[in-house]
Amino acid sequence: MHKGKNVVHNYIQRRVFEPTLIMKIPSPLLEIILVVPSYKEKLSDLLALCCSLENQTIHGLFELIIVLNNPKSDKSGYETNKELLNRKEEFQKFSFPVYIIDKTNLPDSKKVGVGLARKIGLDEGLQRFNYLNKNGLLVCLDADCTVEPTYISEIRNYFKLNISQDALSIGFLHPLDRMENVKERHAIIEYELHLRYYIHIQGLIGLPFAFQTVGSAMAVRSQAYAAEGGMPALKAGEDFYFLHKFIRKNKCGNLRKALVIPSGRISDRVPFGTGRAVGEIINSKKQYQTYQPTSFKILKEDLSQIINAYPDFKNIYGSLNKKSSQYFKDNDLVLSLKECLNNTKDIESFIKRFYQWFDAFRLMKYLHYLRDRHFPNVLVLNAVNELQEMKGKIGFDNTLDALMYYRRLNYD
Repeated sequence: MHKGKNVVHNYIQRRVFEPTLIMKIPSPLLEIILVVPSYKEKLSDLLALCCSLENQTIHGLFELIIVLNNPKSDKSGYETNKELLNRKEEFQKFSFPVYIIDKTNLPDSKKVGVGLARKIGLDEGLQRFNYLNKNGLLVCLDADCTVEPTYISEIRNYFKLNISQDALSIGFLHPLDRMENVKERHAIIEYELHLRYYIHIQGLIGLPFAFQTVGSAMAVRSQAYAAEGGMPALKAGEDFYFLHKFIRKNKCGNLRKALVIPSGRISDRVPFGTGRAVGEIINSKKQYQTYQPTSFKILKEDLSQIINAYPDFKNIYGSLNKKSSQYFKDNDLVLSLKECLNNTKDIESFIKRFYQWFDAFRLMKYLHYLRDRHFPNVLVLNAVNELQEMKGKIGFDNTLDALMYYRRLNYD
């Protein structure tokens, strides 16, 4: 049996949430399956998403799976989801198949949440591609999104042209011109600016994992999905953990076109993320804060010292910044460097393995270490302007101008 098929077979036998939930046989033309978790969502939002899919430049290649979900104890969630389920015939008017999976009575568990809902839909998509004997594309969206007319064609073309890539981070823009609530608009400007600043500054200091990991804007090949163990069943952060499985192996691409339009709404559906952050910014009546650029500057120097010391790391702690050296001691840097040395043959392979150890998770812990002890968070506009000053460039008077600048850096 082909390796990819064997991986899928093993995953289906051991790890799918539930065998075959959609009885209708998929079209032999099927190439892309879109998966949307739906927890207390508005019918109007889901129909708006479907309308944007109806406007795609190509048809006949994709289908949509909506996963209605709520824990058993959530009566309001159950009622909202059931109301939507009772109106499922409204999705029959579209030219592409829309399937609704009813998981409105899940057991109360720490695992019940958006991660599990994505997993249920993606597992079903995997099984449908397996039936067709295809290594198709599984794409994640959210109910409050719309997509650009070239969304399907751009994703399809990217994977056809980049055969070595297994996953994809897709460009997104929050629809500022459609947001009538001034407070919400201001909050999403600040939060999106933070997201873009955080990834941009990682790229500036040479980190290889500088990718946006937004659940409504990512895709994966079905066989790779199975090979990496599927979607984590987490209440939040599942997108970050999932996409970084591929990023750390250099198997994730970056589609530098703004194809997904998330609403930027307030939401309490997850314990952290965009919706939660927007609500907290508004409720706190404070401007959003982010990591100081100084922390990244110190990290760049630390990483340079580590790489330049190759292959002798006996005195490495003495060459690191005094403010950060204890972090590396606490995380057994020398032991990890020895492990990297013992499993690589040259500096290129050593660096690659080192960044599998110092990955996006350790980066966050490093930044938190410096934040809590030396460099407290600052207003996101101040952070951006400090970075501009480091680059010898003019700063910005307001967060909107700063965000427009970062958007151009991402997508122009």
